[in-house]
Amino acid sequence: MGNLDYPRTTLFVIDKDVWINSKAQAERLGYSSVSEYIFGLLRSDLGRKVSLQLLLLELERYYELDFYTLELVAEKTALPLRIVISLMNDINLPLPEEKTFCNMQRIHEELAKNKLLPREIQSILNLKKEFEKKDDLLNNKDMLIALFPNEEERTLEVLTKTRSILMEILEKGNPEKLCLECEERNNCRARDIKKVFNESSLKYDEEVIANDPVLRQLKDCNTERLFGKFVLYSIVEIIKRELQRIDEFRLGQVIEIQIPEIKRQEKEIDKERKKLKTELGMYLKNIASVNYGEKLNKIAQVE
Repeated sequence: MGNLDYPRTTLFVIDKDVWINSKAQAERLGYSSVSEYIFGLLRSDLGRKVSLQLLLLELERYYELDFYTLELVAEKTALPLRIVISLMNDINLPLPEEKTFCNMQRIHEELAKNKLLPREIQSILNLKKEFEKKDDLLNNKDMLIALFPNEEERTLEVLTKTRSILMEILEKGNPEKLCLECEERNNCRARDIKKVFNESSLKYDEEVIANDPVLRQLKDCNTERLFGKFVLYSIVEIIKRELQRIDEFRLGQVIEIQIPEIKRQEKEIDKERKKLKTELGMYLKNIASVNYGEKLNKIAQVE
């Protein structure tokens, strides 16, 4: 007999053979009743669904954010890395060397199947809220906070982008010569790295920044200011990328979310991006597109 303290309900025996087998299985597993066995199965099923939903949300971040790794996905979901990769294979999610728009579309398809909202929705809502506070366009700091509300995450994203670009530059030649040829060298707005971080609402950790392997190499070349300069450039690139992603997501959905301010903001970001690209043209010239997976592995090895 089961525990009589449980609330009672009525279950219809839809399949007699399954019911008989379930009673035998409940006995073998040590359940006091078939009801306890059934609710154990229901709890297990719910747990799998919750785990899958959490995994998909974390994988979306993996495909969309430069700093997010599969190891981080495993940590956040409390799943072994091999299980994460196995589950990705089960639902035909690729293991990308580069984080492409096609991969992001795939994860969005899986999110839709599981009734989960992509992070672009939250970004749209955050931006709309910020636009409603101001009559004019947002500055880069406000944009960055709206797109990445978590200070640590936005800092990691900007640092990952900055490091990747600067590693490419350091591999290709001597940045000291490039810095000397720069027309902005006497009035460099990124001379003070701490000020750049504070003004951009990024988390400045003295020890982390001082021990950054890329910054150490720049110091050896007497071109430390390049780090701050490319932090500014990375911020603009990340904002542009996120705005494009929001637009592509919006246009790819059945529902249309019209926010004209985003279009105006994109134009403003394009202007600043072109200005920074002009200032940094000598550094950006001939730099191949960054393979983030490979670059992140190099950074991890250096650290």
